[in-house]
Formats: sequence, structure tokens, C-alpha cells
Amino acid sequence: MKPLIIGSRGSRLALIQTQLIVDSLKKEYPLLDIQIRVIKTTGDHLEEQPIRDIDQRGIFTKEIENKLLEGEIDLAVHSLKDLQVELHPRLVIAAIPPREDPRDCWISLQHPHPSSLQTGAIVVTGSPRRANQLLRKRPDLRIVPVRGNVESRLRKLRENREWQGTVLALAGIKRLGIDISSFFCTPLSMDWMLPAPGQGALALQARVEDKHTQSLVKHLNDFSTACAVTAERVFLHELGGGCRTAVGARAEVEGSRLILEGIWWPQQAIEPKEGKVVGEIHRAEELGKKLADLLKNL
Repeated sequence: MKPLIIGSRGSRLALIQTQLIVDSLKKEYPLLDIQIRVIKTTGDHLEEQPIRDIDQRGIFTKEIENKLLEGEIDLAVHSLKDLQVELHPRLVIAAIPPREDPRDCWISLQHPHPSSLQTGAIVVTGSPRRANQLLRKRPDLRIVPVRGNVESRLRKLRENREWQGTVLALAGIKRLGIDISSFFCTPLSMDWMLPAPGQGALALQARVEDKHTQSLVKHLNDFSTACAVTAERVFLHELGGGCRTAVGARAEVEGSRLILEGIWWPQQAIEPKEGKVVGEIHRAEELGKKLADLLKNL
């Protein structure tokens, strides 16, 4: 049997996430030869440049998708929040494994929560979604853009004592397993911070015609996670969103019901539009569209 070649970004977090998939596949197929191929993306090359200044979609995924299309890899492992909603017609999401905690987390050396910050305190984040939601609660804060992986952001926070805190995805902190005992690490409630659509979830991507690879990974798919992130991503897509758009969404599954909350800042808007819809879990796409239409018409 030929080896299964998996494409991944080269960051420590990306490789840990890819190794999780490798380990899961090895449990099912102990004799399968699996190889990881590291692929550098535009987002990796432009690590210090603010995302809002990069005029390109798919900055963390496009090069990996190209290698998949060219047949150099068989499977791609992506952070789902980085993956474009509209896929290339020859590519398919073959599986979405169970999701890690989707919440954002407040990180600070001195302050347990952004509500305790003094007026004018500097918070660093490169995400318009995070910045807008922080300023909605605390319009007196100063937001300074920052980029880089989790470790580099924590290092910068330690080194620059003028910076009072930042916001990171809790899933990344958990998967990295890094020691953050010197920091306050406070998960933010949904009334403070709705996460990025798809945050905490992984996407396993394959070629449409490669039924063999699709069959290898289909057992890794988690139905509830897939429905939840589908609703979130359709909501984002209907609003024309991407990394530079201030859109937050969280879908939760309760039995056969799906509850989708969303928040959106239209371009140049000072105040957001927000709402919630509830429906049957198998109507995830419809719910995403329904919430987007609701917000557009507010």
C-alpha cells in the first residue's frame, strides 16, 4: 500500500494538530505508512504583517491546497477557521473531527479579566473581530495590532510591559500544552467574545476523486461538530467574511436542535448587528443563511 502523505503548515501548533490526526489514523490502521510534508504558506512568509493589510484570501491554506490539487500530498490538515468557505471544485472536506473548546481566552500577566483594566490600557490583537468585541465592552481601551504564533505572542507580552493583555484561541493553548502558569488565562464568555466561525475545529481536506483517502478518514468525522461549524461558516460566507472581517459566531448542539449566535460589524459600522436562530440540526446550512439574512435586514 502506498504511503498516505499529509500536508501541514510548519508551525508547532499545526504540526501538533496534524500529529493528532496521524495518531488517530494509526489506531485504526496500524500498518499504514503515513508521512507529513511541511508546506509554507503566504501567512507564514508574512508573519509580522497585519492580516488586514494582506490582500489575499486563504493566506494559511492556499499553498497547501495547491499541493493537494497537484497530487503531491493526499490529505491536508487545516485549522477550519483558516479555510475558505467556497472550496475549489476538485477539493472536499473529507472529515471534521470532534472540536476542541471554541472559546477565546484572555491572557495577561497582571489582570484576570479585561473588565479589570484601567482606562487607556493597551491590549494587543491583530483580529478585527476580537478588537471590536473588546472595544464594545471597553471603548476606553487602546488596541495595538500584533501577529505571530502563540509562543511569540506570549513572549512579546512578557517583554513589553506596556501591553496589558491579549486574546488567543483557547484551543491552540490547550493543544500546545504550554506552561502559561505565569499568566492569567481566562476563557471569555459568549457575551464578551463570540469566537471566529469554525474556531477550535480541524478540517481534513482531500481531492474529490480520491475516494480511497476519503474512506480512510471518514471515521474521524464528528456529526455534531460538522453541523455546528457548517452553520457558522455559511453565516460567515453569506456576510462576505474572511480574516479581515469582524464576524463572530457560535453554534451549539442540544439534542436535535442547533442554536446559532452571531455578531457582525458591516464595513465602516460603529455598532454591530447581532442575533440568534434556533432550528433542527440537519438544517445547519439553512440556519447559517437565516441568521445572515436576519442581520442584514436589521
